[in-house]
Amino acid sequence: MKKYFFLVSIIALLIGCSKDEAKPAMRVTNNNLILFHEGTEELVVENTPGDLTFESKNSLIASVTDEGVVEGRVRGETTILVTSFDEKINKFMLND
Repeated sequence: MKKYFFLVSIIALLIGCSKDEAKPAMRVTNNNLILFHEGTEELVVENTPGDLTFESKNSLIASVTDEGVVEGRVRGETTILVTSFDEKINKFMLND
């Protein structure tokens, strides 16, 4: 009986200690851009779990390349959506 209790205690301890480490959230380090007409800046994304895609919600105000380079076009405000697998970040940008 003591061996059984000891074995169950060890198994419970091992199961309790085997937690998945929380991965850091994906984030854009330069999350507020002020760009002039035809000015560009590359988005810097940290903790990416895979390939990234970029999308401008209003490409008349600012466009974004597949590599994450944002180009200012006309005055206004838009959002750049950064996606990697199921993680999404809305990155806000303002043009002057």
